[in-house]
Amino acid sequence: MEIEGPPHTGPPGDAEGVARVPLNHGKEALIDVADLPRVAAHRWYVACEDGRWRAQRGERVEEGGRTRVRIIRMASFILGAPPGVHVAHVNGDGLDNRRANLRLSTPREDGARRRLNRNNTSGYRGVSWHAPLGKWRAGIVRRPLKLHIGYYATAEEAARAYDDKARELFGDGAYQNFPTAPRGALPSPARRNAPGTDAATNRG
Repeated sequence: MEIEGPPHTGPPGDAEGVARVPLNHGKEALIDVADLPRVAAHRWYVACEDGRWRAQRGERVEEGGRTRVRIIRMASFILGAPPGVHVAHVNGDGLDNRRANLRLSTPREDGARRRLNRNNTSGYRGVSWHAPLGKWRAGIVRRPLKLHIGYYATAEEAARAYDDKARELFGDGAYQNFPTAPRGALPSPARRNAPGTDAATNRG
């Protein structure tokens, strides 16, 4: 396993060094050097789920007189996550298992971090074109409800409004269209336009 000197570019809080753990399919996982002894004691492989690569291993367990294989993900192993508790990757890279990039989360919070749907046309999470008003609409799903945020003149404004609402509902680990944007510096939703008015200028 290769150990790097300077931290790998990524979220703040990296350790002084980063270790690269070779996997199958030419992939590798990033971990903090401090976790290398524990991780290196096991054999890991990659698996693709929901379009994202993750490092994991199998462990044989006996249950009711039968042997089955329990899947243990590297991220959960590193954090010591209890059964049933999810571990989210802040930057969306399932093979970046440095502690600064890992966060315990609930299934609902995981849903807030999912990637854009393939049929997304705005390029932003939670933003769609609302033809009747000629504006971009921002909305967010908090199961079982789909919450309306507001109408905006540009897709970017709607995306920033989504980010603010996502942080409010799901915390700082929620998916963000603009991860480095200051919190709260967002435009106000546009008012509904009367027939015949210019949607782009009625932004009150």
